[in-house]
Amino acid sequence: VLAAIVPVLIGLLLGEHLSVLVIVGILCAMVSVVLVSQESKQHELHHTLEQAESAAHTVRPFSKRIVFLTLAAGLGFGMGFVLTHQIGNANAGLWPMAIAKVVASIILLLIALRSADVGLPKNLAIFKYPLVIASLDAIAVISMLKAFHGSYVSIISVLISLYPFFTTALAIVLLHERINHIQKAGIALAACAIALIAYAS
Repeated sequence: VLAAIVPVLIGLLLGEHLSVLVIVGILCAMVSVVLVSQESKQHELHHTLEQAESAAHTVRPFSKRIVFLTLAAGLGFGMGFVLTHQIGNANAGLWPMAIAKVVASIILLLIALRSADVGLPKNLAIFKYPLVIASLDAIAVISMLKAFHGSYVSIISVLISLYPFFTTALAIVLLHERINHIQKAGIALAACAIALIAYAS
């Protein structure tokens, strides 16, 4: 949710004027992200069983460090949206984002080399997933740049933050996962948020 709140606040500080319907849509979107992100009963039961097996060995209470890391991640994503919006409006093409991805890859590589486990996985077939992820990430970046161009950072960032809605939908269709009533309410609220923002914009 913080990833959506930060661009909204910065957008308002930059002078973006939002109608009442858009503001209502943004609030609905933020609430829907929280609801959709709740674990389903099926996943929750599986997770509980796994926790029961390893509870005696790995107990990680909710600490200040976890709060700090979570807030840092949300702030990082939110500022990323704001800066991507600046790139999109500057008509700089894809080069700035390409450079950003290269720098991010170098940082991740350095962190991986400094970690305890630097060996290659035994199952090399696992490397097909990064290739797919990279392709999807490139499509997402291009789409995001096009969406940000000439648009409000507050509105587009909130709509992008609705990705748990699509993740849940794909889990239902492809993985046949069952969702709980809270998630269903979140999906309905997300649909309302998209409709409100689209209509008011």
